[in-house]
Amino acid sequence: MSESGVTVAVDTLFRFMSTITCLDKINDLKRHARDDGQFKKLVELEVVNSSIIADWGHKRTYRISGIDFNANPVSKKFVYNNEEISVAQYMNNVYGKAITDFKQPLIMVKHGEDHIYLPPEFCRIDGVPDSIRASPAMRDCLAICRTNPEQKMREINEVVGLLMQQQIFRDWNVTINSAPIEMRQQTVLAEPMIFKQN
Repeated sequence: MSESGVTVAVDTLFRFMSTITCLDKINDLKRHARDDGQFKKLVELEVVNSSIIADWGHKRTYRISGIDFNANPVSKKFVYNNEEISVAQYMNNVYGKAITDFKQPLIMVKHGEDHIYLPPEFCRIDGVPDSIRASPAMRDCLAICRTNPEQKMREINEVVGLLMQQQIFRDWNVTINSAPIEMRQQTVLAEPMIFKQN
């Protein structure tokens, strides 16, 4: 609540979402490793503790706590709706995502006190890869992300328009005024600092 009634803060964000899946990354590390031991060490160094974006549902972000090389989407089962179901069946039944590599290891992420197992095939690496960070393409990315105030307001108005199209807003007869609240402000000038010499 504010002096003008109930207010909502609407803003736009930019997120770099890689087209490279975790499975692509794991397979690439496997191709470059001398042996199985080196492969697992490379995965520990370059994949574990990375931030990933789930490529289904609400596109949640997770942090990888480990990779289970002894499990795969078919062998790993859990109870869902009082029935034992594999990770592959769950992804297909709930999200319509069909596993293509049944031998891929599973990503472990912390969910409360437990671990949940995700197929790397449907997880995207979060953040800007080093190959892009060092390339001229990074300048293009930053140019898109850095908007001036007029562009920012246009984008926010577009978001408000999308919100107002949602059925729940019409059901509750809620409207959002896209004009921002104007606030009075003043600039406080910095006081001069005087240093005493010894």
